[in-house]
Amino acid sequence: MKDENLDDRTTLNAEQITNLLKVCLRTTYFVFNKEYYEQQNGAAMGSPVSPIVANLFMEHFEETALDTRFRFWKRYVDDIFCIIKSEFLDESLLFLNSLFPSIQLTSEVEKNGSLPFLDVLVSRFDDGTMKTSVHRKSTHTDRYISYNSNHAPHVKKGIVKCLVRRAYNLSSESSLKNEIDHVRSVLSMNGYPRSIVDKVKNELKKKKKQVDTTTLNEDPVATAIIPYVSTMSERIRKILWDYGIRTSFKTKTTLSNLLTKVKDPTSNENKVGAVYKIMCECGDFYIGESGRALGIRIKEHKSACEHGYFTKSPLAEHVWQEGSHVILWNQVKLLDFSQGMVERRVKEAIYINMSPNNLTMNRDSGMELSPLVLRAARGHSHK
Repeated sequence: MKDENLDDRTTLNAEQITNLLKVCLRTTYFVFNKEYYEQQNGAAMGSPVSPIVANLFMEHFEETALDTRFRFWKRYVDDIFCIIKSEFLDESLLFLNSLFPSIQLTSEVEKNGSLPFLDVLVSRFDDGTMKTSVHRKSTHTDRYISYNSNHAPHVKKGIVKCLVRRAYNLSSESSLKNEIDHVRSVLSMNGYPRSIVDKVKNELKKKKKQVDTTTLNEDPVATAIIPYVSTMSERIRKILWDYGIRTSFKTKTTLSNLLTKVKDPTSNENKVGAVYKIMCECGDFYIGESGRALGIRIKEHKSACEHGYFTKSPLAEHVWQEGSHVILWNQVKLLDFSQGMVERRVKEAIYINMSPNNLTMNRDSGMELSPLVLRAARGHSHK
């Protein structure tokens, strides 16, 4: 089937897109414990295109597999809920697993008339009726972000909204009250005031998207992602929204970042998108940034210093004009890094402006920054 609107979205034709897709799917090399491996089956791990292709394959799988023995079949990613007569179960599972050797399904049958599917518990009764309720695994701890934790207020309120909305969306009328009571009890255990559940319930019941006429009517022109600092971040958010900029908060100090090291660490010289500092033995230094591997940029600086290419590196100008100064190439410091050019240049400018002017070899202060940004950066560095 031809995509009639393809030319409106890209200059590439269908064949070129297909070839690029093949490259993405076949580039399945990865490093573990400093050894290179090739994934020989399945879509490439971590590739953004893999979930899409996997879903397309499962649709093909379903078209091949489904027949009249399955009275009901619903799938979400790789979880399937189906209704089938018990006498057909074993032979049907064998049939499904024979279609593609790499796709092997397992089965879970109902117990006492109930069967979980994702976070829904489906229960059936002798009269043919069914009801649903929220399902929690036996390992579920009922632990959520503490109400006293250093998170933005809207994040904590979002947890309450999520639990209450899930109760309404997944619970039959007969099980809704028990679920709301459970949510109220669990949130209380995590430090939330008991009234917050009722407040969110009332908001969800009457909520129709209302346009705030005091704010911009247009979509945000950009999104700023900043670290969350209580009260300060909320103020910055309000200021940026006046200029049409939406703000999201993040924190780098998470259990995942502290405890999980999935990939082998990349050496500094191979890191792409570095903000770096190169020292001279005299105490002067140069701060720069590069969208390429740091090692490549360092080699370019070295070459400029050897041949006196002033236009290619301020380091070369410093070495040749000052005489016998020695650049400490083995002490290059990685200050920060970012894949985005604008973010990288902002960070470079912040480091330059926070350094003593009489010690930097930089010919300028980098990207022009708002005094508000520099004031905030200096305030953060003194903490």
